Parts: sequence; C-alpha cells; structure tokens
Amino acid sequence: MTIGCARLYAQTESAPRVEQGIIFRIDGSSPIRGMGDDLRQAVVDAKAPLKVEAFEWSHGPILILNDLHEHDYQKAKGRELAAAVLAYRKISPTGKVYLVCHSSGAAVVLAAAAQLPAGSVDRIVLLAPALAPTCDLRPALRCARDGVDSFHSVKDMVGLALAVFGNADGQFQISAGSRGFTPPRDGDVEDPLYANLHQHAWELEMSKTGHLGGHFGWTRAGFLRAYVVPLLEK
Repeated sequence: MTIGCARLYAQTESAPRVEQGIIFRIDGSSPIRGMGDDLRQAVVDAKAPLKVEAFEWSHGPILILNDLHEHDYQKAKGRELAAAVLAYRKISPTGKVYLVCHSSGAAVVLAAAAQLPAGSVDRIVLLAPALAPTCDLRPALRCARDGVDSFHSVKDMVGLALAVFGNADGQFQISAGSRGFTPPRDGDVEDPLYANLHQHAWELEMSKTGHLGGHFGWTRAGFLRAYVVPLLEK
C-alpha cells in the first residue's frame, strides 16, 4: 500500500488498527531499485507481525538530481511523513513504528525526525544513506527510542560518486553510505546522543544473502530478512 501524506491514517473509521507495528518504507531517488516487494517478503518470511507502508516522495523516474538537491522539497515531504507517523500513533498508540530508508530517502527521514517528538518512533534504519559522514543525526537520535542503525559499505560506488554529484544534504563528500558517519566531538568528548547510533559495515558474510556490497544490495530480500527485520523484532 502506498501513501504520500497523513490522510490514510486520519480517516480513523476506515483505517485498520494494527497494534503490533508498522514499517514506513522510504526508498531512494527515482527510485532506481526500491525495497518494495523485497521488504514485504522479508517481513512475511520472518513471520514478523509488522505491516509495511511505502511513503512515496521522489520526483519520479530519472529525476535523481532533483531528489538529491531540492532540499525544501525534502523538508516538505519530511513534514508529510511526520504527519503520517503521528496520525498512525493516534489510532494505534501501542503499535511499534519503524522508519526504514535507502539512499537519499535518509534526507526525508531526517526532515521528518526534526518535526517529531522525542521517542515517537521505535527505530530508524538507514541503508546506504546518501548523506555526508558529518551530517547531524541528532534529530533522528532523539526521535528513535531504540536508536538509529546505519549500514555502509566501502564497495558502494554510488557513495563515492556522491562526492562529485552531491549528497542529499548538500555536501560534496564521499557519503556515509560508503564510509559511515563521524560522530561530532567536543574536544575528547563525543556527543552522548550518538551512543544510540549503531553502525554496521558490509562484510563478506553478507554476500550469502545476495548482497555483494554495492549500493542496491541493501534492498534485497535476503539481506533485509537476515539483518534488518531482526532489528525490528527486538
């Protein structure tokens, strides 16, 4: 099922009351290869009591640079996503809420997190985030009560190319999807919020799931089933 705003959940009389949990799926630019059926299949295979909802935000096919660089548009879509989360909370106050995004979808998730109360979602998962390693994750870290899990791979050639084309946060650096995030420090002291950031580097063992380390391997059902869905069942 696809949503673009909060209206789906605002209609409380007809909306399903799913108490066990929901995953808002936010794909990357275009999307060239979205998580789509792969994430739904991973959830079904794991018999996880979670519903997957797609949040559509992209400008559309081939408009990758628009998705990457139109920051006011990202913020507007982030406000829509935040409204959808809050509307779901109203009809399912005890349900788990997860945000799982890929690539430039991370910019929309951060924009949503900046609009949401602290602890309003359970966990945020960033797959190959098209953000600079120095991007400020504090809004997401405040928003996610169980923390933020970010996955990166040195074999991600798209992450390298973003140093030329620009990340979704406007920085021309090799992305955090390739190198991981660098927590800010005040002298020798790391910001305590970053204790809730859990970073996962691609490793050879993951190739058994069909993920060979590239930018889109994170969206494959085998990887999602083995590494992402278990995070959502904790």
